[in-house]
Amino acid sequence: GIAIQLAIDISGSMEAIDFQIRNEDVDRLSAVKEVVKEFVLGSTTSGLKGRRDDSVGLVAFGGFADSKCPLTLDHGALIDIVTSLEIPKAVRDRRGRVINEQALQEELATAIGDGLALSISQLKESKAKSKVVILLTDGDNNAGVVDPREAAAIAKELGIKVYTIGIGKNGIVRIPREDELGRRIL
Repeated sequence: GIAIQLAIDISGSMEAIDFQIRNEDVDRLSAVKEVVKEFVLGSTTSGLKGRRDDSVGLVAFGGFADSKCPLTLDHGALIDIVTSLEIPKAVRDRRGRVINEQALQEELATAIGDGLALSISQLKESKAKSKVVILLTDGDNNAGVVDPREAAAIAKELGIKVYTIGIGKNGIVRIPREDELGRRIL
């Protein structure tokens, strides 16, 4: 098998609702979760056979990159972790005031370079003959300390292939937000 590191964007823009799953409007992150599940486990509907013999790991990134799952053959556990991914949310006090506003703004940004660099780091020590990062994002790098081009150059030096998958539609899309009372509005 090969070693595959998934780098999944959980920034604020991943809340945009521009996909449908089983005739239901869903946000970008929900669509990614469904596609990752089919890619890893396989699906007769999509014709994907799954990655049974491949080690797969997971890095999630918004404003910061975080290793969520090391390379593993336990794909059921990996999918449980992917399913649990969430876009950072506001934390409110009893009066409805957001108490994590500054941290939330940082977390909702997109640190593509950091996500890619951490993914490369996770793959570096793998004994697999082929190493791959699959980067799933909808945005531009606007946070973090590592420039995505520098991370890509390091991947090339180490013989790690990087496949980037853009998520979302061009144009105007619906994005849910919370009003001052914590209600979800589009």
